[in-house]
Amino acid sequence: FMFAEVKQVVQDHHTFLLTSHLNPDADGVGSAVALAELLLLQGKRVRIVFDSDLPANLKFLDFHHLFERYSSEGEY
Repeated sequence: FMFAEVKQVVQDHHTFLLTSHLNPDADGVGSAVALAELLLLQGKRVRIVFDSDLPANLKFLDFHHLFERYSSEGEY
């Protein structure tokens, strides 16, 4: 599988941008949160950018305050 390649990318880089599919659901948000937590524990910089607001029922997952909404205007 590609585990070795993914591990190498994580080791070689310090900053990561995570995103999900349009109108993220619990699976998309949870996946981003889990990967962000893993990266943060390794001392990496992480941003999570979605195309829409974080669903109200999932806002409790943003305990690191990483979620941002994408804007084509360049404002986050």
